Amino acid sequence: MPDKPKEEPVVVPDKPKEPAVVPETPQRTSVERPQIDYLKNESRGGQGSYSLENRPDEGSVQKVLGLTVAKIPFGKKVNGQIYDYGTYQVTVEPQQVSLMPADKDIPVPKEIMPNQYREYTKPLFTKNGAAAFRLIYDGLTFAIHPVDESALRLLEAGDKARNVDVASQALHTAFKEMGLELEDIDAVYICFD
Repeated sequence: MPDKPKEEPVVVPDKPKEPAVVPETPQRTSVERPQIDYLKNESRGGQGSYSLENRPDEGSVQKVLGLTVAKIPFGKKVNGQIYDYGTYQVTVEPQQVSLMPADKDIPVPKEIMPNQYREYTKPLFTKNGAAAFRLIYDGLTFAIHPVDESALRLLEAGDKARNVDVASQALHTAFKEMGLELEDIDAVYICFD
């Protein structure tokens, strides 16, 4: 028999091994918040520091570009009973005081111990007329009292609109003539007695 050519083995190259893909751990770009044990007043992990600053308490009053803005609760006082008129944003400008309904209600303060007393009688001029009012500040609240029947009628006529005109005129008088600041007043009462 004739010789068969010798078969050479076929060499199949191995597939190149792909390198193992190791997910890259992202580098931390944020700092770990310190873990503090408040009972022992010591750190449990992380790092942090703090510093103390002497800053006045702003409360609900903000001063912006010479204006003073605060949210103050207003109430209607009839025979010693206080009815909520709502919370108003009070803006004090050099020539006027503006009142706008606030987005958040602040409760009208209950019985408060007065720590001072200021009283001032002044005619106030509104769109509905003019009348004399007695303005009283007791250290926390600012109260607007009618002096006579014409002032009481003016309050009754403005009750539907929450007496915003009378209150803004009275507050302007308080700031310009009585020496009060907006941060002195915790509530405004419009008295019908």
